[in-house]
Amino acid sequence: AVTYSVLSGSATISGATVTLTGAGTVVLQASETASGGYTVGTQTATFSIAGIAPTITFTVPSHTYGDAAFTVSAASNSTGTIAYSVVSGPATISGSTVTLTGAGSVVLQASQVAAGGYIAGTQSATFTVAAQVPAITFSVPNHTYGDAAFTVAATSNSSGAITYSIVSGPATVSGSTVTLTGVGTVVLQASQAASGNYAPGTQTATVSIAGAVPSIAFTVPNHTFGDAPFTVLATSNSSGLITYSVVSGPATVSGSTVTLTGTG
Repeated sequence: AVTYSVLSGSATISGATVTLTGAGTVVLQASETASGGYTVGTQTATFSIAGIAPTITFTVPSHTYGDAAFTVSAASNSTGTIAYSVVSGPATISGSTVTLTGAGSVVLQASQVAAGGYIAGTQSATFTVAAQVPAITFSVPNHTYGDAAFTVAATSNSSGAITYSIVSGPATVSGSTVTLTGVGTVVLQASQAASGNYAPGTQTATVSIAGAVPSIAFTVPNHTFGDAPFTVLATSNSSGLITYSVVSGPATVSGSTVTLTGTG
């Protein structure tokens, strides 16, 4: 009768049925009892069990430059330890924590050591780091019509060139110099070009333009009761219609014609 046993390696045997328990070299032994003119005897058989490649799942969502550092995690059907590295792109990694250093495409790699019946394996994950929208600060104080032309300036955490335009309202802009052309609400826009790790961006500023008080010149010479009705004329830097009235005293006014009704 022949019986079988495992001398070494990752396998078990029951009767003549071998069950593999891992990768490596297995040594089996066949032992035969004495029979007839034959003594007992043994013979070994050595064979190799190749490890299978692990199934590693590793994905990383897209991010935006300026996002906080984040951790990554790969899953596998092997229990081998997994280490992470940056293959290419604007990022660094410490352990499983990724820090973004710019915008672009990043390729990370998960590398797993051999364990049990699994050989070492790797899997990469590619994700995109979008450029960050710049933080543009742009404010303009209110003005009064007639104010001199003034300059505006927006600030930003991006170094992209900033240009200015009028979205709406009574004003013009040349470069960064604003000229008021009337009364009302003016909306200015600062537009910044993409630069480095920052995308293009815009920011608006709303300004109220108050009406200027007109400069009205209005004088009337003294008169004597009995003088004929006379006309008055005020001049102004505004084109608004001028009407006349008597605030107090012995006179009436019709249109711009004053009629004296007494002394005083």
